[in-house]
Amino acid sequence: MSPKFRDGSGVLFDLDGVLIDSCEVHVSSWIEVFRPYGVELTPEWLNLQEGRRSMEIARAIVDEHQLTIDDAGLARLIARKRALYRAQAPQGMRPDARAAVEGLKGLGWALGLVSGSVRDNMNAVLEPDEQALFEVVITAEDYDHGKPNPEPY
Repeated sequence: MSPKFRDGSGVLFDLDGVLIDSCEVHVSSWIEVFRPYGVELTPEWLNLQEGRRSMEIARAIVDEHQLTIDDAGLARLIARKRALYRAQAPQGMRPDARAAVEGLKGLGWALGLVSGSVRDNMNAVLEPDEQALFEVVITAEDYDHGKPNPEPY
């Protein structure tokens, strides 16, 4: 019998850092977008923000460095950060991740992709045939409370 999401079973995958090696690109994009403000973010600090929504990260940076940037300005910075990410992120699943996904799919497992990334970022890095491997794809626009809240799952 094949596992189904409706009975609570299946396998959920994350995008960044699991299916694709993109964490360093997220970090470098944040660093680049805030550098003109005299802010030198560290990879260590940014790695601790993993899973948080972009606006939460941007507000934390603004608060910590006592910058004066309103929400509209932060939205523009986030849009720039996402554009930098899409220009530099690796394309396609890591070969070992794709093999795992295809292997589970071949065994009849129900598969889902649950990401904190926005759909435009996911579409930029995963080909349509890779996305089609998943019965369910959830991105940041599909829920209100990001990680570690269980809502996306």
